Amino acid sequence: MNFIWKTTPYGKIKLSGKGLYDFTLNILSSRFDVHHVSLAPPKNKARDCANLTVIISSDDVKPEIKKRVENHLTIILKPMGIIASVIWAEPCRGFLPVLSRRWTWFFTASSVAIIITGGFRVFFWSAFWGSAAWFIHKAIEILGNLSERKHYETEIYTQTEIQKQTPGA
Repeated sequence: MNFIWKTTPYGKIKLSGKGLYDFTLNILSSRFDVHHVSLAPPKNKARDCANLTVIISSDDVKPEIKKRVENHLTIILKPMGIIASVIWAEPCRGFLPVLSRRWTWFFTASSVAIIITGGFRVFFWSAFWGSAAWFIHKAIEILGNLSERKHYETEIYTQTEIQKQTPGA
């Protein structure tokens, strides 16, 4: 899904929903869970900032920490032309959220079908090779993210060094 960020005389600038979600997740510390991210373009064409709504949950967060998180998001996103609004939600607990996921039902139904049609031996080897493929995929994804992050950190370092060397910066 793509969100319209700005409309210019040359067309619309869109942001990837997944990219915006990942970016917001990277801004926050690991103790916060981002449940949903939504971006609304500015209603007034004279105003330049889009509205980002983020639904976050965490255990036992004090009001001053909530305010600090909201300010942190605002400070980072404001120069990009985005105003952040945070909605705090209670974390999901218990077994019910697991049952509401479609992947739970997919894996349960496919496991039962494999056991009925092929037996436990076929189920074991299907699970083994499927798990191996998943772990290989995750390892490649992590290695890709590490190289991307190194490139990003190098780019920031280079920009910082250029700003230090530029007299007017």
